[in-house]
Amino acid sequence: MGKFIFELFTSPLGLPIEPFWEWIILLIVGEIAHELAYWLSPGGKEFGSIIYWLSKLAVFVAMWLILYGIITAIKFVILYWIWFTIGGIVILAITIIIIVLFKKKSKKGKSINARN
Repeated sequence: MGKFIFELFTSPLGLPIEPFWEWIILLIVGEIAHELAYWLSPGGKEFGSIIYWLSKLAVFVAMWLILYGIITAIKFVILYWIWFTIGGIVILAITIIIIVLFKKKSKKGKSINARN
């Protein structure tokens, strides 16, 4: 029963990448979820089985969500790389200008204090 519910919830979960890589990544995620669920579940018959499948489902879905978010973010950055490059250059230029202005201001402050 637990395996059926696990399969029911996880079968529509796919990643937005090529099928070959999706299969490999989801196989690894499934194995990690299995190991963690096996470690978390207590010994026993029915109760241990329920805990195993629920924890496996929770770990699998959590890892899938994280991976899906990372892959989507990477695809977004790749799609709009020029805007991210321009934004990075602008932020770098503003940071350099602020640092130079603060250094000039601190030098003026030190020279005024040195005269007093």
